[in-house]
Amino acid sequence: MIAFDELRKILVLADAGNVMLGRMVPLLQMRVFGERDIIFRQGEDAELFYMLKEGKVLLEVDASESISISLGAMKTGFSFGWSSLFPGSNYTASAVCVEPTEVIAIAGKDLVRLMDEDHDNGYGIMWKIVAILRRRLGRRTGQFLRAIEQHPDIQKIFQSDFEGPPEFFANIFLNSPIGIFIIQDGQFVFANPEFCRISGYSEAELLRMKPLEIVQEDDKEKVRSSALEMLKGKMNIPYEHRILTKEDDAKWIIETVIPINYEGRRAVLGYFMDNTNCVHAHEALSISEDKFQKAFRSSPDWFVISTLEGGFYIDVNEAFLWATGYTKEEILGKSAVEVGIWVDPRKRSEMVKILREKGIVRNLEVEFRMKSGEVRQMLWSAEVIDYGDEKCLIAATRDITDRVRAQKEQLGREKLEGVLEIAGATCHEINQPLQYMYLVLNEAMKEDPDNKNLMEIKKQCDRIKEITHRMESITVCESTEYVGGQKMVDIYQSAKNGVCSLADRPEEKEGV
Repeated sequence: MIAFDELRKILVLADAGNVMLGRMVPLLQMRVFGERDIIFRQGEDAELFYMLKEGKVLLEVDASESISISLGAMKTGFSFGWSSLFPGSNYTASAVCVEPTEVIAIAGKDLVRLMDEDHDNGYGIMWKIVAILRRRLGRRTGQFLRAIEQHPDIQKIFQSDFEGPPEFFANIFLNSPIGIFIIQDGQFVFANPEFCRISGYSEAELLRMKPLEIVQEDDKEKVRSSALEMLKGKMNIPYEHRILTKEDDAKWIIETVIPINYEGRRAVLGYFMDNTNCVHAHEALSISEDKFQKAFRSSPDWFVISTLEGGFYIDVNEAFLWATGYTKEEILGKSAVEVGIWVDPRKRSEMVKILREKGIVRNLEVEFRMKSGEVRQMLWSAEVIDYGDEKCLIAATRDITDRVRAQKEQLGREKLEGVLEIAGATCHEINQPLQYMYLVLNEAMKEDPDNKNLMEIKKQCDRIKEITHRMESITVCESTEYVGGQKMVDIYQSAKNGVCSLADRPEEKEGV
């Protein structure tokens, strides 16, 4: 099994929680490759997402049958195979091992499912993915555009005197997996097939349009200013904006532009990546976060977020405040021990130990002390989460005091019923021979009234009779300590409201 510490060396999983990693581990595959082995090829179905544990991997794009362009080297901790996160996609590059390599693989659909099921960790992983892709896109943009500016054959293409193989132009521009366009005199003069696919327009339609016509109205000023800054060399980070497709759908793109000479005149070369899926994923996660906040605030159960180690309260919901009697000012920033809410602090220590090992605790019965001093029985569940830069726990607590009390009362009634049945049967069996003993004693004492032995026997018979009276009068079941740490029914306490002693019953003084 892959250790959590090993997984956290992967950049996208560096802040993932134990629960997320625990669910991920059974889905992971360890794969080992030799030098120059190919992990996947450009154009193959993208099924697996790869994380580099050891070694070095080169990503390459085929520009033609004889020309491959290197997109960069993946080092330990890096991830690749991003296309697997989008169903039905193909790998846009080939992954070649530069040296003996060990990778961790997971089906892209499984990683997406895990992020969807665990919104907190999924949100964090998605943001890391977006940040990495944005950084790589910026770096690849610079590399690509510098190659275009400096490569003599590519410059010949723009100057219409290129005599090289036609497949070179086709692979660089026509078959590119990114949108590429050229603007001259305020009009599109070239748009590659990927641009047409993303926008929904044909090349002929685009060549009759001005660039800002497909930009969403609210983003036009941003695009104009960002493009000018980039063309002047004052900005080198790709800018993001929305375009409207032919079907009037909004799509998010990340775009870069540079100045070039095209057919002997000044022009602008631009290229972009469709970022719509990432933006929608981010929006979906934001909506999930909003739903979580609403559930957190409005739940009738207690919800608490606190630090794992010190137990300092970070946030609590209204149900917690209403039930405990505390205000937020009295709780936030203080520890559970300081507030004194745990009746037995050792219980919290046990809980923290379980959370460190398993990342989750379910239905732990605990006692909490309210501000008034009242102790209530609670059912407590918690899970470790990443909150900011710290390991925290989110706990849900349900008050089960009334239920526990009802269960105890029911158990007491059942126990009392059992005691009464045994007591009734015992009294019946004792009273019959006891009546006969009284009859014999009375006859014997008439003949010898001063016989001390007979008087002692009658005294013990009276004691037996008093005990049976008490047993018949039991109304509650009280127990007392017995020999060897055992417990037995205390018939004196159990019958204290239902029987008096023989000395208090005049009719009993003279015997039967």
